[in-house]
Amino acid sequence: MANKPMPQIQWGTFYDNVGRSHVAPCIEGYLMSGHALRLECACWPDRDQTENYDIVVHYVIQ
Repeated sequence: MANKPMPQIQWGTFYDNVGRSHVAPCIEGYLMSGHALRLECACWPDRDQTENYDIVVHYVIQ
């Protein structure tokens, strides 16, 4: 595996079980480990909520 390049961290949009949008770091299309599609995620995400939308923005956990 020494020759395999490190995958890039990208940002993806995910939906939790109540339909709330989450913008979170992902690797190869999958949510990065350590994250949960909840308001109580380990990265202490920000929530942007208005009358028309509800988005949770996560941070990269190092």
